[in-house]
Amino acid sequence: MVHDSGIENIGMDAFVSSVDPVLRQKRSGYILSIQGNTVEDFKQLAQKATKTSAVGVELNMISLTSHGAANAGSPTKTIEAI
Repeated sequence: MVHDSGIENIGMDAFVSSVDPVLRQKRSGYILSIQGNTVEDFKQLAQKATKTSAVGVELNMISLTSHGAANAGSPTKTIEAI
């Protein structure tokens, strides 16, 4: 497992179109970690995650506690909304 918040990545669309097909072909089980700053971010990423072969999805909510919640006014309310 590799985990490091803040490292740039290729983005969800590029992952779905280029990385996931390789992992799917190799039948590699993986958990997809998504991170957003708003409820809408999480909603859009979760919808895109359903198009992958991931065996699970982790909701990385560190940005909600470190940067505040952009939509609901507090991290707790945003987490409840998600």
